[in-house]
Amino acid sequence: MDYSCFEKLANTYGFARVYFTAPMSFDFMPENKYNLIMDAKKELSFASCIAILVYPYAQFDLLEHIPAYYIASNASYHSCKRLISELVREGIRAEKVEIPIKPQLLRSGVGTQCRSSLVSIPGLGTRVVLHAVAIDMLEPISYDEKDYECGFCTECISACPVTAIGENGLSSDRCMRFAMESAEHPDWVKAQQMTYIGCEICQYACPRNHKTDSIKPNCSLLNAFDTARLIAGDTSDARKLIGRNMTSQGRLTAEAIAMAVRDEPDFFSKYSNELLKAENSEFHAVQDALRYVKELYGR
Repeated sequence: MDYSCFEKLANTYGFARVYFTAPMSFDFMPENKYNLIMDAKKELSFASCIAILVYPYAQFDLLEHIPAYYIASNASYHSCKRLISELVREGIRAEKVEIPIKPQLLRSGVGTQCRSSLVSIPGLGTRVVLHAVAIDMLEPISYDEKDYECGFCTECISACPVTAIGENGLSSDRCMRFAMESAEHPDWVKAQQMTYIGCEICQYACPRNHKTDSIKPNCSLLNAFDTARLIAGDTSDARKLIGRNMTSQGRLTAEAIAMAVRDEPDFFSKYSNELLKAENSEFHAVQDALRYVKELYGR
């Protein structure tokens, strides 16, 4: 299989681009809380190349709570696994690997890091999901595909509701996304969160992502993320779309409660039956969200 055949195969699974990069070693993350492979040269000795798969996705409207990124992330994960299965059937050793993927791209000459810490790829912007696959075929390619620097643009700085982005980049200790690692979120996140699971505010603000219009969620998405369903604890369909790892411990129900009380003036009357079910939830995150909304309105 040559480069062209690999790219065509990846395209059939929704990946718009493939970058064939060298196995690398990184030493900037001593704590490594995500257990990334920091020395691919050593740990992936079989790999002649690490293929970076780029999966672009369209954004929803700014006011839509359904998370476009995490829907795409889950869909692309399964596409990646199917692609790997096909490569293995062709006699190629291929393994999905967790590496510092943004630094890998940047060091390979692809993309530009934005102030938001996201990597922008020319023609695609930052609305992409990236996956890395180590393969025992093909040699790395040298690239020069930089996107334009942020320059004088301050759109993401102005848009961030928690002032996590400055002229010199992102402060992870103030970023809402980093504060959402567990199911139970701090109250300041509950007050500002716009989408389930993560924050996409800086992505909406970035001019690189304005090349295509927003799309509307289809009926199955709207039904899966129906607010009443989620508050009542019926999260099964939504979890299938996002992935179980990201939605455990009552997270979706807790987030639905926190966002709905902010958005809907008749929250307590409208969702009275669903809130009764939430009161019986076994999850601490749900009980904390109920505590938050009661304190917010003195109930």
